[in-house]
Amino acid sequence: MKNVRKEIMVPVKKVLIKIGSAVLAGDDGLDIAIIQQLADEIAGLKDEGYQIIIVTSGAIASGKHRMGIAGPLKSIPQKQAAAAIGQGRLMRVYANAFDPASREAARALTSRLRRRVKRRARNSVPVATTRIWNKCGAPETSRMVGAPAKA
Repeated sequence: MKNVRKEIMVPVKKVLIKIGSAVLAGDDGLDIAIIQQLADEIAGLKDEGYQIIIVTSGAIASGKHRMGIAGPLKSIPQKQAAAAIGQGRLMRVYANAFDPASREAARALTSRLRRRVKRRARNSVPVATTRIWNKCGAPETSRMVGAPAKA
């Protein structure tokens, strides 16, 4: 099976990896060991010559833990506050996970209002950098409305 995957990956230059809150969430809001394992595996892909883009969730889960809230968040302002609090920690955890091997990670928040910025960032972030797109920024509400709160 592994050989089939390698054959499929031969023409591939860019790999987009989506990491959801369910993967990242742990007892401390974020599971540091899982994030470190993911960073190590992603570094292996980069060493093989792939350009990596990570789309991540987890800011709300991290912030919710920091706010001391158990159970689902009930309002958009709560979700925005949790995302705002959790974004910094989420990126710090990623930066620490990528740092041991002098691997760099760049952050860009995404929303419908930031499509132009996203396009510019795509062209301005160095290829050697692993791009991390945080899919749920604090000012954005379109992805929060009607979506179940993530632990």
